[in-house]
Amino acid sequence: MSGRRREAGTHPLAALWAWTAAPAARAVGLIVLVVAALALAGADWLRPREDYVGFAAAPGFYALLGLGAAVIAMLAAWPLRRSLERREDYYGGDDGDE
Repeated sequence: MSGRRREAGTHPLAALWAWTAAPAARAVGLIVLVVAALALAGADWLRPREDYVGFAAAPGFYALLGLGAAVIAMLAAWPLRRSLERREDYYGGDDGDE
């Protein structure tokens, strides 16, 4: 065994993702994501592209297209959630059998 102790009831493969529970994991993940995005955007400026449509050859076009699609998906999810969610008492009243 590795000498590390794990909490009772934790799956052994869950240890691979235990680092995400650290307080700095969110900040490190965001920094890595931003650096990767900037590196890919920089590579887009360096490599000339020929597309069928003229405006698609502009540097950063596909990055902005992806960002716009993600924003539209998030904005569409809010009303969709409201229309699909169930009432609080959907599964019955307060019978005490949780």
